[in-house]
Amino acid sequence: MTPVRVPSKRKPKRAWVSKVYIIQPYREQEICARACQEAQGHECQCSCMGANHGVGNDGSWFEVSDTFSTRWGERELACRLLTAR
Repeated sequence: MTPVRVPSKRKPKRAWVSKVYIIQPYREQEICARACQEAQGHECQCSCMGANHGVGNDGSWFEVSDTFSTRWGERELACRLLTAR
């Protein structure tokens, strides 16, 4: 006699990953304005919070308008951990 296999009614167990790391290229964007970079006094109301106050433009800034300049930082890798809820 040959044994007969009866299919199980149970669902197979699945291993679900509940956490995953995402690693992606990243470049930080800085925002400032020509008025801040060329400032002479102590007053600054720029979005850079005075980090570029009076330093001038060294050519790394892309001037969109008189009130908006931007530049991108060095290429880096950003890493985030995503978890299932």
